Amino acid sequence: MITLSASIGIAQSKGRSPLVVLREVERALRDAKASGRNAIREYSVVSPVQPTFAYQAFEQPRGRVLMPFPTERG
Repeated sequence: MITLSASIGIAQSKGRSPLVVLREVERALRDAKASGRNAIREYSVVSPVQPTFAYQAFEQPRGRVLMPFPTERG
């Protein structure tokens, strides 16, 4: 038995950076793969991404320090 898998993508950047376009393509592909066989997914922005903050521990000579850094939510 031979199993074949294919993935086709079409994208328009409309002034967005290539990195942003690739991130959108990866999200759509991940969603399509997660839903099973014969899936078609289109990436669309439902709402603007709102920044949120998470905390990352940094080792310092006097102990650990928690520093906020922005992450994406959406």
